[in-house]
Amino acid sequence: MLRVAVVLAVVLIIAYVFDGVALFFSRCSIKLRCDNDWELKGRKCYYFSTFALPWIRSKQRCESLSGRLVKIDSRLEQSFLSGRSSSLMTEDEDKFWIGLTDSDTEGEWKWTDGSLLDQT
Repeated sequence: MLRVAVVLAVVLIIAYVFDGVALFFSRCSIKLRCDNDWELKGRKCYYFSTFALPWIRSKQRCESLSGRLVKIDSRLEQSFLSGRSSSLMTEDEDKFWIGLTDSDTEGEWKWTDGSLLDQT
């Protein structure tokens, strides 16, 4: 099973935070079954974790689980992830990471797979 681990923002796709709670997801391949502790939604498996890590460490943690930070493919998926992450937050400062970064060029947002953010 191909895993795509992800971390997401609470309300917006883009969040300017430096510490956050890691929230991992995985993308399922053909099988519509997820490993233990992973949640199936549509054709994706999501793993929700409450590790408090900076973005780069969250990305590394995802990769250690054979995954990647989430690339949000639709408004429906964004809505699901926002709702699910909100249910896990207990403190005002709780944040969730996604696989979106402008670390290569300031202001040019790309997903960790290298594709540009489509803002339409």
